[in-house]
Amino acid sequence: MRIWVIDTGLPGVNNQCLGLAAAIATQVPCEVATVRGKIRTKRLRGLLRWALRRKLTGPGRRTFVSRLLTRLIFNAQFSVGDAPDVVITALGRSEYTAALLGGTEGAFTIHIGAPGNMPASTYDFLVLVNADTPANIGSHVHLSTYPTPVLRRAVETKAAAGPRDGRKLAVFLGGNGAGYTFTATDWENLASGITSLAKRTCTKLLITTSRRTGKAAERQLAASLPGDVIEDAVWYASAPRPVITDYLARSDATFVTSDSRSMIADAIAAGKPVYAIDPSEKALDAVHRRFLEVQEAGHRLRRVAMSELDAIDVDADCHEWFKPLPRCWSSDFLEALLSTGFRHMVPQPETGRDA
Repeated sequence: MRIWVIDTGLPGVNNQCLGLAAAIATQVPCEVATVRGKIRTKRLRGLLRWALRRKLTGPGRRTFVSRLLTRLIFNAQFSVGDAPDVVITALGRSEYTAALLGGTEGAFTIHIGAPGNMPASTYDFLVLVNADTPANIGSHVHLSTYPTPVLRRAVETKAAAGPRDGRKLAVFLGGNGAGYTFTATDWENLASGITSLAKRTCTKLLITTSRRTGKAAERQLAASLPGDVIEDAVWYASAPRPVITDYLARSDATFVTSDSRSMIADAIAAGKPVYAIDPSEKALDAVHRRFLEVQEAGHRLRRVAMSELDAIDVDADCHEWFKPLPRCWSSDFLEALLSTGFRHMVPQPETGRDA
């Protein structure tokens, strides 16, 4: 099966699309590619909608007019020979491309969230997270958290295969963005607090920064965190490597800076207790605030200030407060997806399998 993830221009949102592709890949062998196809200018959106309604372009249309319109509207061309079986998209940045490739005689289209520019009926399946059900919706699923390429089955398999040699805390660090600003004082408070917590509980830390952390913050953290509390550390700006799944498999709980919905979703999907660390300066947008509120209300996430880190009782919270998701989001997604026409694309589907 050939799956195209349409590039949204936002790495975190792309990860959500790649998460759906990873879940589908547990059911059928897949070839996954990220495709960049963008409308040249917003002024051409109306022209595309008009052409799609009149079936002048779109899948199944191989006429001169169709090719001309595609070349006029998009800044990328899509090879007929490489046509996808499934297209996954999110947000208004890419939903036009999915509409072009999906529909009658085209790919099975999956959209994360309610479409902002096209009717919901344009897509074969909607994945909704913390959202109301839009009008005139067809096949869909409501998920408790965002999709992520980190699937629980992979985390549990890795955990079972590796030795457990003492307590571990995973520490995933983001940086400026999503309404958050991290100062040098914030990073100093984080290093001090997490070090005190690790020493008090005889716990080792598994630390990774990310693309938003930056070299200056990484240098400060590396200098402030004593080596005797660190089991492993990845400094993204100097030597990045993929460790999220490994760290989640080895850890008892996860501390994530509140800016990163992607890393928070990774930990929640893995069934780990999650502490979201707030810096002193924040101005959240409504979507981000809603995500954190819903996860905290569900006892999957607990928000803490950096000044509170050294006083946290992880054992008590794990036993009395946290209520991790009983299974991976991918199980709900696959069960709903395989109840649609998509099931005919999958040989011998394993409905209900926990990915």
